[in-house]
Amino acid sequence: MEAVCLKDFAFAYPGSGQLVLKDVNLDLEQGSFTLLTGRTGSGKSTLLQCLKPELAPVGQYSGEIRICGRRLTGGSEPAGCDDPIDAGNVGFVMQDPHAQIVTDTVWRELAFGLENLALPSATIHRRVAETASYFGITSWFERLTSELSGGQKQLVNLAAVMAMQPRLLLLDEPTAQLDPLATREFLEALTRINRELGITVVSIEHWLEEPLSVADEVVLLARQTVAYRGKPADFVDYIAAEAPDFVPALPQATQLAIAARRNSPDQRAAEYPLTIRAGREWLQRRLAAAGERQAATGPPATQPAAAPAAPAAPAAPAAAAGRADSNTPMLTARNLWFSYDRTGPVVLSDVSLEIRRGTIQALVGANGSGKSTLLKLLAGALRLRRGRISRADGLKLVLLPQDPKALFVCDTLLEELLELSGSHGYSQQQVHQMLQRFGLEDCAQRHPYDLSGGEQQKAAFAKLLLLQPDILLLDEPSKGLDAFAKQELSGMLRSMSAQGRAVVLASHDLEFVAGCAQHCSMLFRGGMVGSAATQQFFAGNLFYTTGANRLTRNLIDGCVTLEDVLAHV
Repeated sequence: MEAVCLKDFAFAYPGSGQLVLKDVNLDLEQGSFTLLTGRTGSGKSTLLQCLKPELAPVGQYSGEIRICGRRLTGGSEPAGCDDPIDAGNVGFVMQDPHAQIVTDTVWRELAFGLENLALPSATIHRRVAETASYFGITSWFERLTSELSGGQKQLVNLAAVMAMQPRLLLLDEPTAQLDPLATREFLEALTRINRELGITVVSIEHWLEEPLSVADEVVLLARQTVAYRGKPADFVDYIAAEAPDFVPALPQATQLAIAARRNSPDQRAAEYPLTIRAGREWLQRRLAAAGERQAATGPPATQPAAAPAAPAAPAAPAAAAGRADSNTPMLTARNLWFSYDRTGPVVLSDVSLEIRRGTIQALVGANGSGKSTLLKLLAGALRLRRGRISRADGLKLVLLPQDPKALFVCDTLLEELLELSGSHGYSQQQVHQMLQRFGLEDCAQRHPYDLSGGEQQKAAFAKLLLLQPDILLLDEPSKGLDAFAKQELSGMLRSMSAQGRAVVLASHDLEFVAGCAQHCSMLFRGGMVGSAATQQFFAGNLFYTTGANRLTRNLIDGCVTLEDVLAHV
């Protein structure tokens, strides 16, 4: 039986005059696990919302949608139902864990959807109990939702949706704001739901490192329609042969094999590793075949140096690097203490940090470790409890919040970017240049809230760059961006660093951090427990590290990025 069926489906937002989706034909079997991927702005989130009548956007519809055997009609209004679907049949998990929480305690959150379905009290109690037990959240069953970490909140969101016993589960980048360990736990729970309960899963993903190996098939959106669909191994074969520009979105092990075998005409899709384990086995065979077993303890002696330097370093000229070391810090934070309530838990304890010109400093750590709070303190958005923050005179500092919508106050993107032009002296021509720089020209007349998550992230960053800041404080800047947009953002940050600006970013995206940051600091339970040069930081970690480091551990020393590995293979 088909869980989802779309025939010649098309959609356009009101007033835009441009189709976001067109000629979409897709059928997904009941019980399947499908990854929906594509470039930022390709229509993934819009398509997913159209499958959930309660979330369907306003706009012009054409074609047909069938969900769980029932037909959704189109027209000029949001998709409705000829025969209304029970709201519980289609579950939806959003990208932002905080946006979906609506009650004050975990148990109330689990019961909220069931109460809205008007189920009997006895049924609600039974479903809440079995759901809490299945997801292993009974130990924090009565906790306040405001006290949960991002990973715990997202697990509660998933559990609350599953308590309604949906037949179809839709997820819009559900792990985008989770730390690496919480991401793996969430994906394990999602895989169990699909494999053990037969729930159909459709998940939007830009990060394919781990989801690709557990999915049944991959659907690629490009040019507003379905460009490819197939099994993961076949998808990789298609990307390697027909769409090489999409290779950076694939898992690290897969990218390595594609790069190393690009000149091998007899390559078969099944030979491309999709997981770290398969990648390590491939790498071992590769090293053995090339007679490079000496690489297990270090690079060959014939090479003039060890593993390549941190990838961010070449972006800053030597003169700029020296200047950053010798100059007085642009901003200094000493012995910072903070709690949101005088009687509440300490969020930051005795944290010190220096921000120097021309540097990119990354803050990593689990959800709830204090990264966002530290950025807000540095920006002056929160008042310290104890400690001191000193800023250089005339310093212009901006903060990109975790939710980019917090910066939007206008009805169109063009108006949004022009909002501060009078007070900060930039022109309309500079605004149009910024739209072009971020590939947002076609979105200029759209409401910022109608943009995709990645487009909103780009728009917020563009608005801040127009202010010509000296220090950029960025909270999850790569969230919602595809692999290509991340590369562009990384290049922008390195370029600004070379110009003498400073960047402090908090991120769970360790691959992104390894590719652009010069220094990393880890926060744990409100304290800063480690700070080092990026390559040294990730090379010394066992769990909190990059895919490239996990791929090469005990095989090739000192590799943190894919470029490091390719230098040896």
